[in-house]
Amino acid sequence: MPETGILYLSNQDVKQVLDLGRAIDITEQALRDHSEGKVVWSTPEDFAIKPEQGWQSWVTGCALTSVAGFRIRSIKAAGGSRDVSRPPRGPRRILILSDREGGEIRAVMDEDWCHAVRTAAAATVAMRVLARKGASIMAMLGAGDTARAAVPVMAKAFDLQEIRVTSRTPESRQSYAKEVGGEYGLNIKPVESTEEALRGADVVISATTTSTPFVKDAWLGDGITV
Repeated sequence: MPETGILYLSNQDVKQVLDLGRAIDITEQALRDHSEGKVVWSTPEDFAIKPEQGWQSWVTGCALTSVAGFRIRSIKAAGGSRDVSRPPRGPRRILILSDREGGEIRAVMDEDWCHAVRTAAAATVAMRVLARKGASIMAMLGAGDTARAAVPVMAKAFDLQEIRVTSRTPESRQSYAKEVGGEYGLNIKPVESTEEALRGADVVISATTTSTPFVKDAWLGDGITV
């Protein structure tokens, strides 16, 4: 980071510098700090501009020992943060970070990828504690942005021999398997149903915005961790 001025990190910059294995350790420490009361949250915790239609803007802030910051994110009033009608023209989440010692704003960074990695890392921290020893088969329910981080992050903590991905459309799960599997060298198999994805799986990650129940108890085998 430069000694003066503001550093800007684009989504691509974040992808280049963020080590996924290190992200798990950082998230675990952040969760520990939170449990020990070392995180100071903004008051109120969320500030929101909430029109009944279109996009809403939400702001959250917190401070750690050496850094403080605000997160600004856009969410649809109807739910979700994606717009399939057109490609994004910029980030829908950003972080503004300041130095606790001097109070200067030091960095602005796109948070779209970081958000997905952080969400996946938090799940992975829990999985490392709860999943059975030797877990090697993963079911990935969903093929969106969070899912694209969830599998490679989980692969840093588990020796995943097979990942089964299912989603609403064949095209999304097939492109997911090809692109994510190819980028990270993982054995990802697109499957047609949630039941097929869960059959014999050791660990399951659900990354979908649906509010409709789509998993049945009978599909969850003994010892599976969701």
